[in-house]
Amino acid sequence: MSTSLMYHTQGIKGFQHKSSRYEADKVIQRIEQKEFFCEKCGSCNITLQSPHIRLIQGIPTLKKKLFFEIEIHMMKEALRSIYKEAGNEFQAEAALKNWCSIARETQVKELGDMASCVENHLNGILAYWTYNGLSNASMKGFNNKIRWLIRQAYGYHDEEYFHLKIFDLPKINIKLKL
Repeated sequence: MSTSLMYHTQGIKGFQHKSSRYEADKVIQRIEQKEFFCEKCGSCNITLQSPHIRLIQGIPTLKKKLFFEIEIHMMKEALRSIYKEAGNEFQAEAALKNWCSIARETQVKELGDMASCVENHLNGILAYWTYNGLSNASMKGFNNKIRWLIRQAYGYHDEEYFHLKIFDLPKINIKLKL
């Protein structure tokens, strides 16, 4: 099955056909994500560990049932790829709802819980596309720096000095040394 056919008939995007198996009344298509790469360095030389292989039922074609064989760690990558591939909130909403339905069909409890979480917070997630990539990541990062400062100081006795240290935080490079 071609990538184009998978997309237009099943709505599956970002995966490629690997192999096919034919059984009594069903066709099993083995698919995998087109590319894996490290989020930090962009390298394609990464090792994916211990995948769980699941069968997900697709939309039937002709008289046979259609199943897709997919590795579960690919579900995480597929969710991440939505942020890269969706151009607007409507595409993102359709892709997220499709991901949630596929996640539920895997019958993996953790993926089902994640699908519920995505559905419960869908409006907040879609705000990323509505407001041109708006995220609260920098605010959370700065709050983590303030918590780090509090842990380092074990409580400042002079509140004014503590406020000055907070204003100085953007200049400080905080790295954990292992």
